[in-house]
Amino acid sequence: MSVRTTVTCVGPPEAKAGDGLRRKNGNGNGQGAASRRLAPMDLARYRARVLDSYALVSYLPEPIGSFFNQLSRQLVPDCRPKSLITLLPPRHLSGSVEEAKATLASVTGSLQPFELEITTIEIFDATSVIYADIGEGRDRLLSIHVDLNVDALAYQEQFAFHPHVTLAIHANSENIHALVDEARLEWAAYPGERRFQVEHLHFVHNVAPECWEDIASYTLVAPSPFRGR
Repeated sequence: MSVRTTVTCVGPPEAKAGDGLRRKNGNGNGQGAASRRLAPMDLARYRARVLDSYALVSYLPEPIGSFFNQLSRQLVPDCRPKSLITLLPPRHLSGSVEEAKATLASVTGSLQPFELEITTIEIFDATSVIYADIGEGRDRLLSIHVDLNVDALAYQEQFAFHPHVTLAIHANSENIHALVDEARLEWAAYPGERRFQVEHLHFVHNVAPECWEDIASYTLVAPSPFRGR
């Protein structure tokens, strides 16, 4: 049975090339670059391109998921977010949905739960998309992305895959640097754990603008501690 997810203006986003604004001081804190003019994302064109597409995502667990949902609403008040990490950005299938599900079941069946760490708040220059970057576990996501981008799921992506959590797709770039600084302050004050386990993946379908429907879920299973003789 499919489940329609929260309508959201922030995901699942297509990953962008790793050309984000990364001006950091010696403490690793991002610094705003108010003098740099960034291009806004063409939301209408993006929504048209991903309509009826499919993606593979992992929803952030609590409490960090709720924190980023609230931060997204703070940055873009009219959005209804569902914080997630995309493993396969939106794509139109090169085969049937059942073939895609079979590939996902085959690949994810050999995956074990793994840990991710969210590090800094950054921005993609090309689109003015504000995002949370991934530290530990990034290489694991890159490897899984390669393994999954095959058969019915094979797709020539527009940008290099860059694992991240999208926080704000903001059409107006006039105050983008102020929003980035605001997000960095909120993240610096976050008291919770910044690492979490990825244990479930969700295959989702864009059924309408800004509306994604879960059509299949995959649980990553740790190896049994009991071994046969």
